[in-house]
Amino acid sequence: MALTHHWSCESPTHAVLIVHGMTEHLDCYASFSAWCVGHQVAVGGSNLPGHGSQARVLGDPGPEGWAGMLATAYQSYEDLRVLYPDIPIVVLGHSMGSYVAQAMVAQYRPDIQGLVLSATSYEPRWVAGPSWVLAKVFGMFGEVRPGRLFYDIIYGGFNKTFQPAKTPFDWLSRDPSFVARYIADPFCTFVPSVRLYSALFLGLYRLYGQSVPAPVVPMYVLSGSEDPLGKGLRSVMGVVNRYRQAGWSVETAFYTGGRHVMLAETNAERVYGDLYAWIISLRWDQRRRA
Repeated sequence: MALTHHWSCESPTHAVLIVHGMTEHLDCYASFSAWCVGHQVAVGGSNLPGHGSQARVLGDPGPEGWAGMLATAYQSYEDLRVLYPDIPIVVLGHSMGSYVAQAMVAQYRPDIQGLVLSATSYEPRWVAGPSWVLAKVFGMFGEVRPGRLFYDIIYGGFNKTFQPAKTPFDWLSRDPSFVARYIADPFCTFVPSVRLYSALFLGLYRLYGQSVPAPVVPMYVLSGSEDPLGKGLRSVMGVVNRYRQAGWSVETAFYTGGRHVMLAETNAERVYGDLYAWIISLRWDQRRRA
């Protein structure tokens, strides 16, 4: 089994597969997972290449790049399905994981009942394409070295609307205890490699450059209104509208004042409850697995 994390419970009614974001790992979801277990929902997932304590090189996805991230996410789904063959599985992708989750579902078509996108955004090809080319050029001088330029460009302005900021990561959440734990975690504060940024930009170019597949499963998009990645929800709505125009059923949950990590916000339990209500509303036809 490839699962690096599994929160189990007796007689679960549903299971959630988490696909985490950049510069974090599955342990960051311990509180959310504990809440789920208390509500008869099992949780599992695997740290993406280059992330967590199992990483060969922290911050570097390896030569497989974007394809390796998708393969890891899909293998995690298969492992979770082996553990839970007869209950609905929902995929939850956060931030970079929201892109991986979308691409994995489109490519592999796993037997899931719902797709949740947390802190997602729409990144046009005219941005992703040149960024990928630039990352490839930088990679000629060392793919595994830290991609400090890309890190600063992407994250450098995220704190501007939260002045006076107490830390460089105030944009993550209004909960100072979560921000403090994030800063103290050596598996969260690294600068990703040039190759990881190259993989991300290539993935975005492919994801948002191709047509949306025919409706696969219901989608749930959650975001804080102050998440800088979502650009005041404008970029989030770019994703929502893209899928709705293709015929997907998309429900949204937007939280006023919330920042990037709604699962670790000051109103996290409300976010959990809203998401749980959507998950248990999903239809599950066991005949599909006959």
